[in-house]
Amino acid sequence: MQLIFSIDLWAVKYYLPDETVGQYVSAASVAKIPYFLSLAVSAALLPSISLATKNHDEKRVRDIVRLSLRYWLMLLLAMIVVVTSIARPLILFFFGEPYRAAGPILVVLFAAISLITFFAVMNTVLIARDRLKPVLATTGLLIAVHVLANVGLVPKYRAMGAALATLLVALVGTGLTTWLLLREVQAFVPGWSVVRTVAAGATVLLVGYFFPVFDHAFLAQSAVVFGLFVGILFLVRELNAADLQRIYSITNYKLQIKN
Repeated sequence: MQLIFSIDLWAVKYYLPDETVGQYVSAASVAKIPYFLSLAVSAALLPSISLATKNHDEKRVRDIVRLSLRYWLMLLLAMIVVVTSIARPLILFFFGEPYRAAGPILVVLFAAISLITFFAVMNTVLIARDRLKPVLATTGLLIAVHVLANVGLVPKYRAMGAALATLLVALVGTGLTTWLLLREVQAFVPGWSVVRTVAAGATVLLVGYFFPVFDHAFLAQSAVVFGLFVGILFLVRELNAADLQRIYSITNYKLQIKN
């Protein structure tokens, strides 16, 4: 996984001038935020899936997979729509005017790494089911695809080519890992949940396109975009009071243990 995060940067350093490298690094540093969050999700999933597998409770395994991936997809899409809406002012806020050109790169790279974290969480489920070999084989294939994609795209499309190469790897990895997961546990995010969640994200992006953010108001815009996304999820009944109660129960249970 660390190689997947490094190959595009190596290609940018090899083919492009230092100024472009700096812009790409700035975008990559923000785009990796979802991956750090996925480490926490994976740490929670691994023992839960392992225990249910050991107890031969396949229904529990499927329920955990569906629930965790459904909420994870919502969170990732929420972050994607927010970052897409404020990419340029976000880069300006953290890195300044010289890095303004990194905004479009951040949009593509953030979506790509979000997808990579999605299949990384699915890999955790497979590893918990003692399926390390197919996970290693898939990851090895993705590394090869990433190398070839960067060699082909970076000289032609410069830094955006590296981001597109990462997005290609993310799409291939998500497809392959979804197939492996369905074969292993016959469970995934319910189809209509995927449709409604993606449609909510696309709607928010369209609204953001017609009502662009000003550089000085990106924090307020973030709150508005996030609120709109959550509101649409409630409107299409992808989120409901039961989901909020479930999240509250999990949080409250952890707080009780801590106390």
